[in-house]
Amino acid sequence: MAESMSNDIIELLERLPTDNITVKMLYALKRIVPVDWENLTGAEQSIMTITGETNPSRVAAIGDRCREIYNDNSNGYQDAVWLYQTIDKIDVAIGTAALANKVGEKIGILSFLNNLIPKADQLQAVDLCLKLVVELIAYSKMKRLSLLSPQEFVTELRAHYTGAAMMRMAALICLDGLLPLGLDFVQKVTSFLNREGRQAIEASPAFETVAGMIPSSDKFGLIKNTFDTVSDWMSNFVSSTGVTPQSISSQIGNIVELADDSFDLVAAFVDQSTNFFAHTGIQSVARQVILQANEDVPHSGFEQKVSSQNDDYLNSSNTKKESGYESNKEYLKREKELEREERKREKKQAKEERKREKKQAKKERKQEKKQAKKERKRTR
Repeated sequence: MAESMSNDIIELLERLPTDNITVKMLYALKRIVPVDWENLTGAEQSIMTITGETNPSRVAAIGDRCREIYNDNSNGYQDAVWLYQTIDKIDVAIGTAALANKVGEKIGILSFLNNLIPKADQLQAVDLCLKLVVELIAYSKMKRLSLLSPQEFVTELRAHYTGAAMMRMAALICLDGLLPLGLDFVQKVTSFLNREGRQAIEASPAFETVAGMIPSSDKFGLIKNTFDTVSDWMSNFVSSTGVTPQSISSQIGNIVELADDSFDLVAAFVDQSTNFFAHTGIQSVARQVILQANEDVPHSGFEQKVSSQNDDYLNSSNTKKESGYESNKEYLKREKELEREERKREKKQAKEERKREKKQAKKERKQEKKQAKKERKRTR
C-alpha cells in the first residue's frame, strides 16, 4: 500500500483551493466542454451538498465516519489519492523537461538541451499514457473493485463518469492530448507506443515512481492496452464536443498572459502550474467516502438528540412539559416529511441521471458506428 500524502480526508477537503490557476483552468475548460462540475471544497459544505443533510450533529457524525472509512487501508481510498497526487507531481517535472526541450529547439545556443532531454512529444505521450492507467487503477480502488480491465473501464467511462471524474478526463484529453500533440494525438501516441513506447516508458523516471502500483507482470502491456482501448472513447469525445487546440489555448489566454502562443509551450506551462488530477481526484474520492459514511450513520439517533435538545430548551423557558412534547412531535414530523421529500428528489435525480447516461451512451455508440462506417469506406 502506498503511503498517502495525508491520512485525513477532511483535511484534504479543507485544503482544496476555492480559486487558483488550477480552478480557473478547469472552469475555462468547462466553457468549451459540457461537463457538470462545480468546485466543491471544504468538508462541511461537501457533506451537505453530496448528502443533502442539514442537521449539524449528523453532518459532524458523517465527517467523523469519513475519517474512519478513509483511514481503513483495506478500502483503497488512500491509495487512490496517492496515485492522483503523485502523478501530478510527476507532471510538473515532465512539464519542466518539455519546456526545456522546446527552448532548446527555439534558441540555437541552448540546442545542447535536445541531446540531454527526450523530445517534448515523447514526454507528453508518456505523461498521457501514465495518467490514463493511473485513472483506471485509482478508479478501481475508490470503487473498491478488483482491477478493472480496460474494456470494463470504458464501460464505466460511458455510464458512470460525471462531475469531478468527468472533468478530470476532459482535462486529460484537452491539456495532455490535444494541446501538446494536436487533433491527431490518438494516432501520434498509438504510433509512439508501437515503435519505441516500451523502451521510452520503462526508462522514464515517472514510470519508476508509479510502477509499484501497477498490478500487472507486464506493466507496459497494461499501459498500452489501456490507451488502445480508451482511444475510441477519447476520439468520440473530441468529435462530439468540437474542442480544438485553438479553442483550449484561447481559453487559457483569458486566464494568463502568454508570451508564446505555441500550443506545445502552452501545454508545458499547464503541466508546470496546475494539479487538476490531484484536485479533482480528491473530490472524486471524497464523494465516494461521504456517500459510504452517509449510509453508515443512522438518522434516528439524531432525531432523538434534537428532541432532547428541544425538551431542555422548553423546560428552561418554563414552558409546560406537555406542550413541549407536542412541539417536539410536530418538529420531528416535519423533519421526517422533509427527509422523505429529499429521498424522493434524490431518486428522481438519479433516475434522470441514468436516462441522460443511457442517452449519451447511445449517442456515442451511434457515432462509433458512423466513424467505423467511414473508416471502412476509406479502406476500400
